[in-house]
Amino acid sequence: MRSLLVALLVFAIVGCVKPGNPVGGTKAFGTVAAKIPANVPVPTPAAGAESAKADGKPASFWIDTLKDKDDNVRKNTATTLRDLGGEAVPVLIEALRAKEPEVRAQAARILEEIGPPAGRPEAVAALTAALKDDDITVRVNAATALGYAGPEAKNAVPPLLEALNDANAKVRARAAWALGHLGGEGRLAVGALTAALKDKDDEVALNAFEALGEIGPASRSAVPDLVMVVKERGKAIPVDKIDKLQLIGPQVTPVLLEALILPDDDVRQVALANLVDVLKLPDEPTPELVEEVRKQTQAAVPAVTALLKDGKPAIRRQAAELLGAFGPAAKDAAPALKELLDDKEEGVRKQAAEALKKIEVKE
Repeated sequence: MRSLLVALLVFAIVGCVKPGNPVGGTKAFGTVAAKIPANVPVPTPAAGAESAKADGKPASFWIDTLKDKDDNVRKNTATTLRDLGGEAVPVLIEALRAKEPEVRAQAARILEEIGPPAGRPEAVAALTAALKDDDITVRVNAATALGYAGPEAKNAVPPLLEALNDANAKVRARAAWALGHLGGEGRLAVGALTAALKDKDDEVALNAFEALGEIGPASRSAVPDLVMVVKERGKAIPVDKIDKLQLIGPQVTPVLLEALILPDDDVRQVALANLVDVLKLPDEPTPELVEEVRKQTQAAVPAVTALLKDGKPAIRRQAAELLGAFGPAAKDAAPALKELLDDKEEGVRKQAAEALKKIEVKE
């Protein structure tokens, strides 16, 4: 009986031992592979993950530190990668593929801060793919990063146009903003951005407003819709978005005139300054441009003249200066300018007198 028990024990031990794993070895029964079912594929690194490095450290190192529990570690890592600039781009492309959404969002944010160097084709491709990420913050940051990459990200126009239809308003807003920063290719977005001016969300509409200004002359067809935005949402328009309109050219005058009646002093001043720029002829203008400026100047005179009675001295002075720049075309403003010769502010009085000289009207 005793010999039978020994034989059974030996048989059991031999049956459990595997080649290369001696009895009593630490890995005899506990290998990682043994814990993965045969029908589940083992994950493999993304293409380029092994070779992507920054500051001599592999992508895996940076990704691990971007998800560190210590907030200071994460912040310092982000700062370091940002400062490495273009060298960090391959690593950040890998980080955009991380399973943790916070790491993907941070990677897109760092690419945003890196700016144009992040416009290399492989980075643009990764960011455009991120526009369909399940995480809203990733999508928002990816759209913003593409905008900061500038004209180098011109291939991102189609996916950004698609992002204008995103269910989330913040994503739509950043997509609109980005389309205004892609250089000449942005002209392809004029129709979609014009439609976005009617978005129910103010941020989306106003980012589309700014983007159309950034695109420049190609946005002339959107002028009637831009006018409606000022009429309907004018109180919400920031100064910097008004300032972009001058890039469209003299045809944008109706929008600027509408902005002159908004209650925000700063907006009115910026609109006046933009009128100076858009209604100034270059040294060798084409006949068509001369006629366009003449027509728009004629339309602007009454609106600018009305500002001579504005409660803010700086606006009265600026309006007088603009009328003077119009020259004889502003002759109908002469009576109002003469009234300013008695203005309580010396700067306004001087500017009114100068304007009267320029439009050749005797005081």
